[in-house]
Amino acid sequence: YDNWRYLWIDPWSGGDGCITVIDPIDSATIYYSSQEGGIRRMNLNTRKSEEAQPGKELKTPLKYNFISPYFLSAFHHEQLYLGANFVMKSDNQGRDWRPLSPELTSATDKTRNSLAVSALAESPVQQGLIYAGTDRGLFWVTKNDGGNWTEHSSGLPNLYVRTITPSKFNAARVYVALSGINYDDFGTYLFTSEDCGKTWKKITGNLPSEIAYTIKEDPRHEDVLYAGLYRAVYISLDRGRSWAQFGTGMPAAAVLSPAT
Repeated sequence: YDNWRYLWIDPWSGGDGCITVIDPIDSATIYYSSQEGGIRRMNLNTRKSEEAQPGKELKTPLKYNFISPYFLSAFHHEQLYLGANFVMKSDNQGRDWRPLSPELTSATDKTRNSLAVSALAESPVQQGLIYAGTDRGLFWVTKNDGGNWTEHSSGLPNLYVRTITPSKFNAARVYVALSGINYDDFGTYLFTSEDCGKTWKKITGNLPSEIAYTIKEDPRHEDVLYAGLYRAVYISLDRGRSWAQFGTGMPAAAVLSPAT
């Protein structure tokens, strides 16, 4: 323990399993969250924190999943996005919010009717390209920062969208991990799309039959993927056609990533 020091963030520093985000331009500004949409913004220099959760911007009450996804835009570091039953956006670090979408929880297929957005992500290479997934497998896309949204759920199971990973190599490519653990389904669900979700391809290959929580691209090699499953991390060298367990000596533990 000699190399560790205690960092006091706040008397209450967020919820179990929730997300902390650091401003990439101003590292003294951080955001941390609690369950059901609670977000606070803190200045590490002054040690003061402020509420940054949406208030009463809508007449319709906001609904949240237990862990609510949010992120800072890669293109404007003060722009904050949050997933509720609407996608909410702030242009000033969470001081003011506005709805960026209609309500995204209702579907023509009533079995996909959802509580709220469970995963939210922005393309790192195309500004305005944003994806939202819900706890019952609804998948939404906007290519113009909320100007209009299109549902591309066909081909995905109606399960909890855990992680959305837009590709940094191809703007139209996106990866999704879904989980059925909330519904007593312990199968493996990893998908990719080459057209922003219009069509989907399952990429579980030879993975073991267990819950997949996350999927990530290698930062340098387009064909290399990493998947966090219920008991281990797996690596693919051919974009999901085949997989191998990554490394040795790791305990059998669930490998999760933030809901961003």
